[in-house]
Amino acid sequence: GYVANDFTGSCFKLFPDTAVAHSVAVAQCEADGGNLATIMNADHSTWIVDQLEPVESFFIGLSRNA
Repeated sequence: GYVANDFTGSCFKLFPDTAVAHSVAVAQCEADGGNLATIMNADHSTWIVDQLEPVESFFIGLSRNA
């Protein structure tokens, strides 16, 4: 399911144990009507990590805009 972030007004969905290519992640999110998460600041980062607390390890993909 989704988790709402009351500070940003956004909802987030965790895909546990799934490491995929950036293009696949984008397509997966778009098919679900969303976008990949963008971490805007330290508070946002902390909130996301707090949502992952029960998960021992996780993958966060990065993309460099050139």
